Amino acid sequence: MEMSNTFTPIQKYNRVEYVNEKNSMVRDEDYKPYAANECAFSVERKGSFKVIVLLLLLVICLPLMHVFYRDEPGIDFLATLVGIGAIRVLLVGPLQDFQLYNIDFLFGAAILLVGTVSLIKAMRANSRRELAAKSGSSW
Repeated sequence: MEMSNTFTPIQKYNRVEYVNEKNSMVRDEDYKPYAANECAFSVERKGSFKVIVLLLLLVICLPLMHVFYRDEPGIDFLATLVGIGAIRVLLVGPLQDFQLYNIDFLFGAAILLVGTVSLIKAMRANSRRELAAKSGSSW
């Protein structure tokens, strides 16, 4: 069986292992091993792929956290756009025929959150500058 190097096939020997449920509806015949002409595989991601996904999610979280702790907005929005674009291409692949997945809406929500918070902070800083200019002090 040929698969991508990010997948690990695991052979299952009976129906209980394949379904992986522990409940009272399991019958004795479900523990019966598969016949010689039957085969069941469960496909899981490798641990290294899961670590890479967690590190990539950290790339998204850093600009999100940074925008909340800074008073002056900076390149947080741009960093979020680039980070989410890179992660989307690495994990899902390039956008084809405008097919969107559920994760794309999560990425969109993260972009909107960073953009909204950055805009609010920029407006707040601008109003502080205007008040300081009216009062004659330098900000």
